[in-house]
Amino acid sequence: MLLDQRLFVLDSERYDAFMHALRVKLWLSEEPREVIENKIDVAIRLGNLDGPLLSVRKLAAGNPRILFASPEYLAHQPPIREPEDLLHHNCLTWPLDGRFENGSAIWKVRTNGVVRELRVSGSFQANSNDMIRRAALAGLGVGLLPEWTCDEDIRAGRLVAILRGLEITPTTFDHNIYAVFQRSVYMPLKVRLLIDHLVAYGRTLKI
Repeated sequence: MLLDQRLFVLDSERYDAFMHALRVKLWLSEEPREVIENKIDVAIRLGNLDGPLLSVRKLAAGNPRILFASPEYLAHQPPIREPEDLLHHNCLTWPLDGRFENGSAIWKVRTNGVVRELRVSGSFQANSNDMIRRAALAGLGVGLLPEWTCDEDIRAGRLVAILRGLEITPTTFDHNIYAVFQRSVYMPLKVRLLIDHLVAYGRTLKI
């Protein structure tokens, strides 16, 4: 949801040209919704989608995912020197698509092009980046989120980055941000103008 809020900024200078003809209904959700089934003009998604009825346009380059925890948590837990050490830690996870609602999750690690899966677990789950960040700040465990969500806390010393440089993700290694819309020979003007705005604004963001 924070991603949509950063990308969808109502810039009056850019919108004045067509705002009188544009009706906006913005749906913010941590869970993806079916574009065609829900008659969504444009969805903002993480990672490229391969669907025969959908088109995508890249909006912004995404940040890598990083592991982090509070100094207090790390001071009282075994050291994390390699990815497999996470199996012995309280990991803060997402319940994805109704799966892994028992506190477990699959985190993928890529080393020299080889991907392996770690089934981590923990006592706290949330479908919100901000809630996972807050749980880590409270010393509840190890989080895995886009770097931009916690870089300020890391710089301030409230959180500590773990295994810097490790390629790890709970979803996809493609962290870019895309506009997703129904494939059609004719694209409505309102959709094209909105996507053009998002592309232009997305170039200014570090996500």
